[in-house]
Amino acid sequence: MDVDRHYLIVEAGRVTTKFGPTVFLSIKESAYNIVKAFMPKRYSSVFADDDLEFINSQKVSLNLIYKGMCEKSKSYILAIE
Repeated sequence: MDVDRHYLIVEAGRVTTKFGPTVFLSIKESAYNIVKAFMPKRYSSVFADDDLEFINSQKVSLNLIYKGMCEKSKSYILAIE
């Protein structure tokens, strides 16, 4: 992902991976390419089921923004606007 680029969220959901439950976001990488981004595990408690339904209803446009990596913890910094 490119730093500070806005990726339109087109779908959201919950899945269980071999690492446990997590949230995925389908984001529009380009006009012709949609990719699934599996959020870090710490985000699974941030998104309530109502939030996922709200995203999927398409009543509002939300974007995932990658802000870079924290040098101290080596974790990804993400924002949703």
